[in-house]
Amino acid sequence: MLRRWIGILSLWPFLAFSFLACSTLQSSGSGTSPSIAAGKKIPDLAFLDTEGNQIQLYPLLQRANRTVLVFYRGYWCSYCQEQFVGLRGELSEFKEQGTQVIGVSVDEPDLMAEFGRNVEKQYWYGTRKETKKSPEGPVSDSPFLLLSDPSREGIQKLGIAENHPRFGLVARPTTILLDKEGQVLWLYLGKTPDDRPEPGTVLHARRWF
Repeated sequence: MLRRWIGILSLWPFLAFSFLACSTLQSSGSGTSPSIAAGKKIPDLAFLDTEGNQIQLYPLLQRANRTVLVFYRGYWCSYCQEQFVGLRGELSEFKEQGTQVIGVSVDEPDLMAEFGRNVEKQYWYGTRKETKKSPEGPVSDSPFLLLSDPSREGIQKLGIAENHPRFGLVARPTTILLDKEGQVLWLYLGKTPDDRPEPGTVLHARRWF
């Protein structure tokens, strides 16, 4: 019980900052028009992993039958954290369906890794209705593969870059279901900063495709 409260208290500074950052986002305008659509193939984008190593998208797609690619705004975004906590709760179901979940932001690798750790802490220690078993040992890295697009080249190629008054170009909230060949099977483009598909909606799309 003590460990749970320590975990909860450790999140408060991060969550407070996230709330303030997202509150400044409501007036941000769109930077580009989406060029990605269902039925099209996504470009073979280049990213960085949490260690700073370059990694191409297409080889990653071969690791699973289907890939859910989630473009999120950044480590500072509370809506993004909430979305990934929800996906974390359904991660075992995604794996049973042969599906991997990959997150992409413009964050530098170190901030991206911190985002993953905070999502994992929120999943285990956050105030959620369902009862979860406590993790064995300390909560560490995220079970998601998180990738960085610090040059903004990827989000600009897809036409999902938006201007943030503080952080510059960030990704419009976008969730894409891909097959191994990079074809877009299903797509959700958020209309507002908090517009994200529910995890159940993504799972339903995966069952359909």
